[in-house]
Amino acid sequence: AVAIQEIIESASQSSETTWSGAVVTNAKGVPIVSSEELNGDVPEAWSALVQKVIETGETSRTESGMVAADPVFFGETTEVVGVIVTGWTADAIVATAKTSWTEALLWSVATFLVALVCAGFIVRAIVSAPLARLAQVVQDVARGDYTVQVPHAQRGDEVGQIARRLEDFRTQLQTGEQVARDSAYKSAAFEGSSAALMVVNKEFEIIYCNPACAALIVEFGDAFQSVWPQANSENIIGASLAEFRLLSEQVADIREREANAMPLSTTVPLGTARLHVSFNAAFDREGEMSGAVVEWSDRTAEIQNMALVEAIDSAQMRAEFSASGNLLSANKNFMSSIVTVSY
Repeated sequence: AVAIQEIIESASQSSETTWSGAVVTNAKGVPIVSSEELNGDVPEAWSALVQKVIETGETSRTESGMVAADPVFFGETTEVVGVIVTGWTADAIVATAKTSWTEALLWSVATFLVALVCAGFIVRAIVSAPLARLAQVVQDVARGDYTVQVPHAQRGDEVGQIARRLEDFRTQLQTGEQVARDSAYKSAAFEGSSAALMVVNKEFEIIYCNPACAALIVEFGDAFQSVWPQANSENIIGASLAEFRLLSEQVADIREREANAMPLSTTVPLGTARLHVSFNAAFDREGEMSGAVVEWSDRTAEIQNMALVEAIDSAQMRAEFSASGNLLSANKNFMSSIVTVSY
């Protein structure tokens, strides 16, 4: 028994933390020697395992496999004279596994956090910072600064696409601002011009009339009404110049040949007055004809003066001399008289 006890203790020491105890019984299952771990108490499951080995003469184990019972034979009859039961525990292995798992988990978490921080810096450098810069450019453009440079337009990713769209938008706004500025200057010049000007579309509907033109329509209102019923100085916008009978030929020519018919001018009788009307084509941003600018001028006095000069020329001699006595110009009567005298 002492020898068996020493063997058990030696096995316990060599097995360290995986050993849970051992017991040696006789052929009847009565414990002869047990290890210190059992404190003299044999678990019930162990006793049942001993009885099974005695009955079968074969090694038996618990379902967990952590307790094994082996028969002890003696003599040629291989009679079972005892049973050795040894128990093992996985607590130390599980504890070690838990420790290793905890360490692995901590390392995984640490690695994940480091990767997350690195990813944050990368995302900030590649995406967040460029988008923040583009957002600043959008604010600058919204404030009317169309000269700002749009960054990252050379990139091939989504940020680059956004930058290129923003650059197109900025360019369009810059062009639109220039067009609006030019239009404002032209509109101011048109508005303040002393010439009587109106703008008509391709259907010859009046879309604009400057103050000088409105004043001319007021001045000749009754005469206009007689040949152009739509002429109303208070509401001339929208009236059709095609309804002005005295310009029907010119309107038909422009409708047929459009810009090729202009510039075009004519003089129309309006009561006792004579108005000179000139048409010049107006073009849109694509170079297509969008209408015409019509200029009106009162040539009554000029035509009357020309008629008076013609009357004088037909009845009297007229000549113009320089201060030195040189003949500058002369009418037909004067030249005929000079020819007659020379004969």
